[in-house]
Amino acid sequence: DVCSHGLGASLIMTQTRAFIHALAGAGHQPGDVLERLNAELVSDLDPLHYVTLILVKVDPETRLMQYISAGHPSGYVVDRSGVVLYDLPSMRVPLGFLPGQDYPMSEPIQLEDEDSIVLLSDGVMEAQDSEEEQFGHEKALEIVQQYHRESAKDIVGRIHEAVRIHAVDRPQEDDISAIICRVQNPRQG
Repeated sequence: DVCSHGLGASLIMTQTRAFIHALAGAGHQPGDVLERLNAELVSDLDPLHYVTLILVKVDPETRLMQYISAGHPSGYVVDRSGVVLYDLPSMRVPLGFLPGQDYPMSEPIQLEDEDSIVLLSDGVMEAQDSEEEQFGHEKALEIVQQYHRESAKDIVGRIHEAVRIHAVDRPQEDDISAIICRVQNPRQG
């Protein structure tokens, strides 16, 4: 997520994605990618702009997950019954904010069959209703818990719909993004 809106923010996001893809594709480790990206953004951006992100790495063989969060809202690991197993809080300052930052990966988290990784943008949590009450991460997690047996795609759709209903009388001021990745047993397809 980029601090700001409009064309300038879109260009920063495009630059950020391209940089991540290029460095990750060249085999650099996630922490190194973010340290280099941070250095580039610090030199390119004015002090009012910065980028938050959460980068998740999952080994499909061992099902070990690690992440780095640079100022991004918390993510979550939720089990097959909808219980939050892990909160994935921000670990470091946003990218482009301060020079010389390091971005180490979290400790490994073991994922099990049907666990879900839930990642939400601040636009989900900060969407306001007519009385300026925010949607909040609690409501998003309630939806994940209530519909945990549905597909990840359907849960994302339910979150988006609930946010839009919550903010029905207000213009959409930020992106409403949710990503849900579910661990599947390879024997079950």
